[in-house]
This record gives sequence, C-alpha cells and structure tokens, in this order.
Amino acid sequence: MRLARESRGRASFPRGWDNQEIVAAALDVARDPETLVRSDLADRWEATGVRGGVTIRAVVEDGGLLVTAIPLAGPGVVRNPK
Repeated sequence: MRLARESRGRASFPRGWDNQEIVAAALDVARDPETLVRSDLADRWEATGVRGGVTIRAVVEDGGLLVTAIPLAGPGVVRNPK
C-alpha cells in the first residue's frame, strides 16, 4: 500500500501516526467497520469507523482488498490546500 502523507486537496492522517499505525487502523476499519455501505463505484464497499479518535473511511473491493483509506475527522486530521 502506498501512503500519500500530504496530497494536495486531500486530508492527512495525524502527523504522529507512522505508516504502520495508518495501515493497521485502515485494515481494522475494513475488517470491523461501524458502518458498511455499497460504494457508488462498481465492486467496492465503503467501511467507516473510528480508531485512535480519528474517523476513517476505508474503500474495499468485493474480494476484500483494501483500496484506500481516508481520514475524515479527528484530532490531528488536516485538509491540505489544493
């Protein structure tokens, strides 16, 4: 999984989280979400959950592959300028 720490126009995980923590939180949300809804994209699901105080949306393929994870809100989550 490639981690984009500060992509333009996107939200970033808290600076204190290392790559291992980000991946672990994303996988945990994908495996045990608080909500799970069908994505507008074909063959994908959107799992949402809170880990470490951060609300995370994990996008998962039908086969279970984690496609991406986006921090939505929480302490240390910032939206980068476009």
